[in-house]
Amino acid sequence: MFSTYPFFKTNHGFGQYNHLFTDRFFGYARIEALHDGIADLQYRITVGPGVGYDFIKETNTTLAGEVGCGFIDERLGDVDDNYAALRVVERFEHKFSTAARIWQSIECDPQDNKFDNYLIIGVIGVEAAITKRVGLTTSLQDNFDNVPAPGRQKNDVKLISGLTYNSSWQHWDR
Repeated sequence: MFSTYPFFKTNHGFGQYNHLFTDRFFGYARIEALHDGIADLQYRITVGPGVGYDFIKETNTTLAGEVGCGFIDERLGDVDDNYAALRVVERFEHKFSTAARIWQSIECDPQDNKFDNYLIIGVIGVEAAITKRVGLTTSLQDNFDNVPAPGRQKNDVKLISGLTYNSSWQHWDR
């Protein structure tokens, strides 16, 4: 997944590989990169492994939790920092049909030895198909950084809307 919002100078990309141990229990390896001009975040790179569990795994509805650790390397303002962090995530998605879905997630990433340095990222979104391959997506994202760059707010709220393209025949089968 890669997102770019040039008006706000925000770039975000991530990749996650999941390996199923059982029908519901999985391990993962994840890498994520973020640049956020509003928050004066030059870069934040996060890598790490973890485990997850699908609490609800139905055709149209999923609810999963993930717990892991990671390493964060960032430049926030003029300060370079790197540290180990914990990662706790909850994800929910409901597909009303092959043409409409909603999703929500919340993630908390506290520094492992300094819990007052933490990030909380919450997202809620909706997507609707326009054609078999093109959809309209709108989401509200709140990035809360308890230790922001000097002169910046702790909250960074974004309303994001855009077009999506899916090359598969069945919409949202990922």
